[in-house]
Amino acid sequence: MHFMVEPGSRSTLAGVQLLKTFFSGPQDLSLTDSAGAVGRKIWEGLGGATALAYSINWTRLLRPSRYVLRLLSRKNRLLRFFARLLSPLCPLVDAMASRALPHRFGKPAASLQATELDQETLLAGITQFPSGYALRPDYDTGSLFWLLAKADQLARPSELRKVALHNADGELVGWYLYELSADGMGEVLQIVGRKKSFGEVLDHLFYHGWRDGAIALSGRLDPKFVQEFSDKYCFFNCGGPWTLTHSKNPEVLQAIYQGDVFLTRLEGEWLMRCKN
Repeated sequence: MHFMVEPGSRSTLAGVQLLKTFFSGPQDLSLTDSAGAVGRKIWEGLGGATALAYSINWTRLLRPSRYVLRLLSRKNRLLRFFARLLSPLCPLVDAMASRALPHRFGKPAASLQATELDQETLLAGITQFPSGYALRPDYDTGSLFWLLAKADQLARPSELRKVALHNADGELVGWYLYELSADGMGEVLQIVGRKKSFGEVLDHLFYHGWRDGAIALSGRLDPKFVQEFSDKYCFFNCGGPWTLTHSKNPEVLQAIYQGDVFLTRLEGEWLMRCKN
């Protein structure tokens, strides 16, 4: 959620007043999934709440030594220098980690059949798969097609991967969309799968990312699949950006607090970011 305030009025409480006015509107739910610490304090001060279950991020390491060097290179110039010196050793270190801990760092396996996820398949699937949630988005053809076109535009030149997954009988069992940046970090915008097949969907996602050179994949956690992510050796963190909610309807708030809402990056503000 973004508010625009005239430059000369930014030292006033105009932004706070805008949010207060927005909360008083007729909508059943107000939502932002990219809030910082200051925005969170203001939001909560005006009666909103932090949806902690939807503020948790998961990360799955695929090439651990490169991931560690990436973290170090972002600290300061000295560590960035040492990271560049050590980078030629990464393939060897990652190979040793793969042999020592094959379940955590070995080459991911994939059992499902993959095809390009087209707009029609996504629209059909998204009206069926999240049916077990108390709240879910209600897309139509126009809105979903616009969303994917916007995602494609923002993802370039890193490219948006869109993959539909089918079982041996040809049935659609899940799909995922992720963006792979130039430094090898993959951000998962949406991952969906049938409950009994979700582990296989994760396996294929990790295989696809590994095949395309990703050092790690990460995304927002769906509370319904905490066990599946944990079983695949993902680690979790909750430190922002925050997902914030506001509603006058107690049933809506209860669904959010119970983790019974289908909410992914495609329903948030990822598409509102500015291109570099």
